[in-house]
Amino acid sequence: MVEGSDAADLQASGYVYRTSLGARFAAGIAAGIVGGVLMMGFMMTYASVTGMGVTMPLKALGALVYGVESLVAGPPAMLVGALIQLGFSIVLGILFALFVSRGTSTMAALFAGIAVGIAIWVAMDLFVLPFTNPTMAARVALMPLAYFIAHLLYGVGLAMTPAFIRTFTKERLNPGMERVAETQPIRKHRRLLWIGAIFAALIVALFIASFYLDGMIRARTQAAMNQKLKGYHVELARAHLQLVGGLLTLNGLRSFSRRIRSPRSRTFR
Repeated sequence: MVEGSDAADLQASGYVYRTSLGARFAAGIAAGIVGGVLMMGFMMTYASVTGMGVTMPLKALGALVYGVESLVAGPPAMLVGALIQLGFSIVLGILFALFVSRGTSTMAALFAGIAVGIAIWVAMDLFVLPFTNPTMAARVALMPLAYFIAHLLYGVGLAMTPAFIRTFTKERLNPGMERVAETQPIRKHRRLLWIGAIFAALIVALFIASFYLDGMIRARTQAAMNQKLKGYHVELARAHLQLVGGLLTLNGLRSFSRRIRSPRSRTFR
């Protein structure tokens, strides 16, 4: 009886809204971009006002690929930093969109978004940055409050997800019970969205996979270098090939004379 009554009410109202997976996906992308832009915009403004340089946050993000050299690498490091920020913001935005609906209230979405932002801040500050990007961790330590506020702003961006869901897709039943799909602009490009999602997932997968190849890369790089040296051989403490960007980073490279085992060069990156 309850289900029949609900159906009758829906028919009487003449409108039925359905949240599709495509709508959630598109809303997550949009909210992630808004949150990422708010976050990075605030960080860049704060860095500029305090004299650190407006581009410092982007360069610090780029250190995930370029290492400490990103601070002097210029536009390439800044571009990589911007892509990293937007990429992770979009991925997290999509995940957030899976747990909200078009009917989620503004206050509930804001509370959930800020809670997620704080959780990301804790994870990044305590676990992720110290191990994956110590260069950025050192810069963040100089402005802890600004970094926290930036994550709150990202949460505000995520809170816009229900509004984006309502914008991107809507399906209604007219009074004659004829199903009418109101095509929103985003639906016309659903295939492009899926291609973009697959491409983004591939980039993230390559980035993560690169850290599991360090042992093999170190051994092969060291062997290749020793084959070309005469009278000397090298030992390599660590080698990392970042598959996204193709950057090879060598740590702890030392050369030895084959006759006298004494180091001939200092450790460098």
